[in-house]
Amino acid sequence: MGDLLALAERGGLSLRTPYGTVTRAPQGNQQGRTSTIDHFWVSQDLDTTYKGLENRQRSDHYPQILHISQASEASIPQAKPTQYTGWAWKKMDKIRTANEAELIPEALGGY
Repeated sequence: MGDLLALAERGGLSLRTPYGTVTRAPQGNQQGRTSTIDHFWVSQDLDTTYKGLENRQRSDHYPQILHISQASEASIPQAKPTQYTGWAWKKMDKIRTANEAELIPEALGGY
């Protein structure tokens, strides 16, 4: 695991699943031991809060939630309105794309 962590950190990623968190536990007739097999890897500069849920109902996996804090509107650069015909990666408005990406959790119901 140490080699994987070092490689991820060199790539700008950070493990946000707390060490020792149980994300899978056998249930019913299943055999085996509890383990951490579900991991959250995120960009190191993201402000996140890990939330694991204790209620797994009939699954052997515990639900995992990672809240990503959104920047205040004052700190988000405003994109210039532009109208392009067709799609081209080189013409993508990176600021507008970043702003719209921040709205995705709200559109999905707050996750």
